[in-house]
Amino acid sequence: MKPFSLDVVLKYRKRQKDRARNRYQEAQNQYNIVKQELLAQQAKRTSLVNDLSQLHLQGIDITKHIRYENHIELLQAEIDLLKEKLKKKQEKIVRERTFLLKKSQEHKVMDKLKEKQNLEWQQHLEKKEATMTDEMAILYRNR
Repeated sequence: MKPFSLDVVLKYRKRQKDRARNRYQEAQNQYNIVKQELLAQQAKRTSLVNDLSQLHLQGIDITKHIRYENHIELLQAEIDLLKEKLKKKQEKIVRERTFLLKKSQEHKVMDKLKEKQNLEWQQHLEKKEATMTDEMAILYRNR
């Protein structure tokens, strides 16, 4: 009797690996989105600081100066939040990469096991066939 077929297990492992790859790619996409947001906020902040410097040279009234300072502080707070969010996204990428590697290794192991099992089965069949051929030759010779 043929041993248990590993095809079903291999398909399951491949689906798991594919899901892990999708999760990893999604984590990378989320990281890139947050990184773009961070870069945009940093560019805004830099622009505001430069504008404020220019206005200082031209002379600026105190209310306008306070508004600029408040806006810069608000952007800095948003930048700090985005940096924290970016750090969490990076940690998620590391977790997802580790999970993907684990699933890839499991799939590879099962694939090798299937190949080994198929090879052993083929050798078993060849041995059985050789035995049957020998028996047939002995029976034919004994006639």
